[in-house]
Amino acid sequence: MYPLSLPLELVQNISGQAEISDVKSLRLVCKAFAMLLAGDLFYCLVIDMSKSQDRLEILSSLASDESHPARTATRELSIQRIDLDEPSEVTSCLIPALQSLGNLRKLRLRYFFTDLEWIYTPVLECLKPMLPRITTLEVSRVNAELIRPNIRQEALIAFLSDPGISRLASFAIDCGGGSQQNINSALVTAAANVVERSRSHLECLAFGFPSGISIRNTPATTLRTIFRPSPHSSFPVLTHLTLAEDIICDIRSCTPTVPQFSSLKHLTCVPKPAKRPIAVENQPNTFDFWTALASTGVRLHSIKEATATHELFHYLKSYSGELQELQINRFRAHGDGKDKWQDLGEEFWSCIVPLHHASLRLLHIRSNCDGWWSFGPITQDIFQSHAFPALEELLLNVHSSAQTSADLRKGYVITLLDLVSQSQLFGSLKKLVIMFPIAPTGGWCGTGRATLEGRYTRTESSNILAHSWPPMARLPNLTVAASYSSGIRLFPVLIPGHEEWKYERSKMEDDLSWGWKGPQRPTRFKARS
Repeated sequence: MYPLSLPLELVQNISGQAEISDVKSLRLVCKAFAMLLAGDLFYCLVIDMSKSQDRLEILSSLASDESHPARTATRELSIQRIDLDEPSEVTSCLIPALQSLGNLRKLRLRYFFTDLEWIYTPVLECLKPMLPRITTLEVSRVNAELIRPNIRQEALIAFLSDPGISRLASFAIDCGGGSQQNINSALVTAAANVVERSRSHLECLAFGFPSGISIRNTPATTLRTIFRPSPHSSFPVLTHLTLAEDIICDIRSCTPTVPQFSSLKHLTCVPKPAKRPIAVENQPNTFDFWTALASTGVRLHSIKEATATHELFHYLKSYSGELQELQINRFRAHGDGKDKWQDLGEEFWSCIVPLHHASLRLLHIRSNCDGWWSFGPITQDIFQSHAFPALEELLLNVHSSAQTSADLRKGYVITLLDLVSQSQLFGSLKKLVIMFPIAPTGGWCGTGRATLEGRYTRTESSNILAHSWPPMARLPNLTVAASYSSGIRLFPVLIPGHEEWKYERSKMEDDLSWGWKGPQRPTRFKARS
């Protein structure tokens, strides 16, 4: 069959399954294919340039070639870094190239994409005419500046205040972490106004500012601070919400229910480290976030990176059978006793797991506490009494004591692997990550903890590699991880002739190098994922 006789949808489906190099070759077949598949190859333009790079070729071509396929094919623009030598490069190349992108729908900006104010303001100004078409807007790493509002901050406030931003389906803004955020209240107000103008269209919202206590010149945060007090205000199609963790902990609702979030299904908490905890007093006639969700009848399908609290667990007790992803954290600080947070751990395994074990597809439990927060002498019976038929990914601590488990022959890591290999208990498990609870130390750098974690990781990995399982076992891919050092990836292999399963170490040298970042990539087009 001649390729051009195929339906266009089928050709696009074929290109969607092919490697990028094959799509490039396919575009060379004929002009029809070149035009049809341009949307895949030129879907996203990423601008990431420094003065040391040969970086203007793509932008020059866009600015000068009126027939460039990216002018109509590019749907997403990501501005990460712009460093230019001369103002003339801005006016003759950069701005015309950006203005040529006539079909943008997604815009991603890094707040400090340049140190040069004569680049920053013109770039934001040239993007304003595109805003009515934009459905996804992300502004990342809005770090607080110690000086009074400058041109960069004022330009961003003016950009976010543009009335053209009114039909966003996805909006994200964050502070980029850090412990000393002092965000200007005008910027917070501008971001809140973006939410207000697009509330009837928003499906995904990520509001990563810290709580109102740490925002300059603002009172303590309530839900009204961010989401407005109008009784008619609602988010009819909002399903995904991301908030800073301290907002989740500190925010209060003036009403017992939050009907504006009735369609919410997915909640992600963004960790915001602080040098010292901030005491938050309960305001009279207000309700914490989790209690308000429970009273509204919101039944979340996923909760990610949430701090385990009694309020969260009270919410999780309000329903069952629908929670699919749960990631919780609970850490004790230096000076806390060994029994700190054990009541929460017991509540989780005794009350929460029985309600949700059948529906969970992902379960992550991060903690430096032992006892109820680890697989060990207290919790192993719970794993035997509750099946997790849908669970595909599990991360948890394993008791790190040198003592052996109840059968006195093998440690808790092997005992856990014996349990998860049973299809009647964990029939869908594909990935298991185990860590070891190490008590916090007084040292600022964690050297002793890293040494201890490394020792446990190496010892337990050796034990796993020496163990074998019967041929009917169903073993998941395994990562023996450590928070301060590289983890070790292991995968199951059926040994021919021996009719047994064993784990082998991954041949990848960079098993799990936490925090590693690749080299800077230049300005480029990125294909549709």
